[in-house]
Amino acid sequence: MNQEQQMVHQFHERFGLLMNTRPSLPGVAVHRLRTLLIEEELAEFRNAGEAEDLVGVADALGDLLYVVYGAAAEYGIDLESVFAEIHRANMTKDPRAGCRADGKVAKGAAYQPPDVRGVVESQFASGRLVAAVPAWKRAPGAPMPSRPSEVVLVRRWRRGRLGLLLVPAALLLLAVLAAAGYLGLATPSGADLPQRVSTIASGRELRPDQVPPLLAQAVVAVEDERFFIHHGLDTIGTARAVWHDVSGLCACEGGSTITQQLAKNVYYQSDDRVARKIPGMAVALKIELRFDKATIMADYLSVVPTGYNLVGAREAACAYFDRTLPELSAGQAAELAGMLAAPSIYDPRINPDLARSRRDHVLGRMVEVGYLSPARAAAARQEPVLTGGVGHSPNCG
Repeated sequence: MNQEQQMVHQFHERFGLLMNTRPSLPGVAVHRLRTLLIEEELAEFRNAGEAEDLVGVADALGDLLYVVYGAAAEYGIDLESVFAEIHRANMTKDPRAGCRADGKVAKGAAYQPPDVRGVVESQFASGRLVAAVPAWKRAPGAPMPSRPSEVVLVRRWRRGRLGLLLVPAALLLLAVLAAAGYLGLATPSGADLPQRVSTIASGRELRPDQVPPLLAQAVVAVEDERFFIHHGLDTIGTARAVWHDVSGLCACEGGSTITQQLAKNVYYQSDDRVARKIPGMAVALKIELRFDKATIMADYLSVVPTGYNLVGAREAACAYFDRTLPELSAGQAAELAGMLAAPSIYDPRINPDLARSRRDHVLGRMVEVGYLSPARAAAARQEPVLTGGVGHSPNCG
């Protein structure tokens, strides 16, 4: 491809980009503009060897046509007279103007567009456009403008483009509001949460003051690090989980908050996970509106499955470590918190190596968020993963 072909190619590319950013123009107008530019302007700049000159021409006439066609659509301006003015200016322009002795275009020489505004204003002055302006666009008794304002010329197109954006946005907003309204009416209010928690926990639900801070911190660190700042839904965590699931081609990460898990365990235990994901989110929001974080954490630890017919952190501490919740060490609290994601997998009686790896991960997360010092976490990693008997000891109820 020689230099001239490259110039033409770049010009066509730039012209197409310009037209894509302009309002919908009639095909004949685009064709006429392209013809004027290619046949007349390209010939003038052929010896320049600088494609930037053609880009400047496309910019100037592209912007010009945008304003002119806006005037034509708004006021009925005759486009033929505009094209005639462009043609006249090109035909009368001195092709040697701005050229050096070597035939190159002099530095600083730029395309000067024809006096199209003069043509438009002369049509206004002649009074030929009065009939083209609808009466409803003028205040009663207001005179016709003496000249077109550039803002007025392009206003219609701006309104049109804005309308194209507003219509789908409004439809989307209506759909979201309708879905939110439906979920608000079709999902539980959360008012009966305490009664449901008590039933699931067989009357042994935890009060907020019975939850050891160390256990709550371990659960937050590994399950829901933004638990204390979100309102039931963690958009950051959900987005991260979706990305991990999509990039890994598996449903490897849930992204549910502690409040969402509580809603699922209380209201949607036997329902399909995917089908109840959205309703569960709605219930989580309602729970957050009714209860404080300490109560939500206590309720969650009261009903969360902890493996093999065990329900709640109290039973798990007794079964796995033969201890009450306040007696749990840092390592045991981390081990118990790590089991909640998959109790059957991280059960230390069956998979002690996996349980140890999971516990160490939780301890690492607690260090990262500032709940444990590195020294205390290192000491906790030395603890065995199972220290007590298996089952319900009468000493730890």
